[in-house]
Amino acid sequence: MERIIAVVSAVGEKAQSAAYHYHIGDKEGEVTGLQTNEAPIKVLLRLHPDIQEVIAIVTTGADKPLPHLDGKSSYAYLVEQISAEYPQLSFFKIHSEDDMDFSGTLLPEILKRVDRDDVICLETTGGFRDTVTDLMQLSQVLTYQGTRVERAVYSNFQKKRVEDVTRSYRSFSLIAGLNEFQRYGTVETLKTYFAPLEEQPKELRELIASMEDVFNAISMCRIDKLNRYARRFGMRLEAIQKPESGARQDPLLRMMLPIFQKKFDMLESTYYHLEWCLNNRLYQQALTIFTDCVPKYLIKKGYLTVDRQGDDFLNWSDDVVDDSHGAINRIEDGEYNKRPEYCQVNFLLWLSRRNGSRTNGDPVGVSIDTLGSVLRNTPYHLHPELKLNEVQDVLRDFLFAQTLRNSVNHAGGGDAYTSNRDMYLERYGYPTTVQSLEEVSCALTDALGHLKTLADKTGQPV
Repeated sequence: MERIIAVVSAVGEKAQSAAYHYHIGDKEGEVTGLQTNEAPIKVLLRLHPDIQEVIAIVTTGADKPLPHLDGKSSYAYLVEQISAEYPQLSFFKIHSEDDMDFSGTLLPEILKRVDRDDVICLETTGGFRDTVTDLMQLSQVLTYQGTRVERAVYSNFQKKRVEDVTRSYRSFSLIAGLNEFQRYGTVETLKTYFAPLEEQPKELRELIASMEDVFNAISMCRIDKLNRYARRFGMRLEAIQKPESGARQDPLLRMMLPIFQKKFDMLESTYYHLEWCLNNRLYQQALTIFTDCVPKYLIKKGYLTVDRQGDDFLNWSDDVVDDSHGAINRIEDGEYNKRPEYCQVNFLLWLSRRNGSRTNGDPVGVSIDTLGSVLRNTPYHLHPELKLNEVQDVLRDFLFAQTLRNSVNHAGGGDAYTSNRDMYLERYGYPTTVQSLEEVSCALTDALGHLKTLADKTGQPV
């Protein structure tokens, strides 16, 4: 159902009927009104002919019989004038006092009358002193519960004009929608703000579609597509800010986009992908991103560098590996060519064993503690600004994510292998036997902190 919500004003003794002009969207015309709410309600009914009810918030003063209205109250006079032109329209009265608490009393009464699927128009002119603030609050609550605020109008008494103030009331939805995407990835609030989306400029529709692609890639663990979607999102964000873009006609969007752009300049960063997942409690996705992307992140950022002969060193078979280098499993060329950084970091974990001898290809206990001595015998080097323990923290985080993800996916590496990994990680406080998601959240939050340490030490953005 389509409804109007209005705060009814009392009619003063010197009030006179006047003509009010309106030009809203592609509709233009003139209406008359004596009572403050009369002209704007008539305009709303012309713009939205499917409106069936007016929810009227009526103070004691507006409900009081007045001699200059022939004994009628201001509310009764309003109903009489509107009904004469729109007899099919019904009115629902909610009594109010000037000092009544809106949030505690009036707001619950309004919400009882409004269904989630309703479409609401706000008449914001009349009533008590805090009408605008209270209706702003009402607008936000309605949006939150899924009720669409379609239109808000205001009667400008000085200019004798009924003005469209919808954007002012919906501006919080745009800000909330941008913040919602930044923190959680969802674009539902933005789609509501811009509804109907199919009528919006092409640049805006493409931007929101690319935002959805990014969120879906993370939610569905499509890490292989994530960077491509993130780059596309960046391109769409730039396109919508160009002077010729039709989306720039929205003044609030035009003001917010540069701020939004600044927050997403680093969207392709693995760090922000992980942060996003943690904010949205997407722990399985965070484990997948950490396992699949952090190795490449370490190499790309230069935290771990490899000499050119590293490829040959990495692909040695068991038969030619010197015992001083520790045991490794053969890494197939196809796997290495597809994910070289992943293989390189896994290789270092294999080399960083406590026991330097081979045990049928299975480590006695994977450890990162000996990484310093291992690196001296390999083509791998740490960034000169980093300390060994700072990189060891990140490698333990990687090992934790890898182990826990394998456990969730029932893809462990064998009982002895898994047991030794768990024992090693547990010594450093990692929750290998997970009792709650909060344990995983804390461990991954600490892992983000370790990545940030590497960035801070090397003077790079995360």
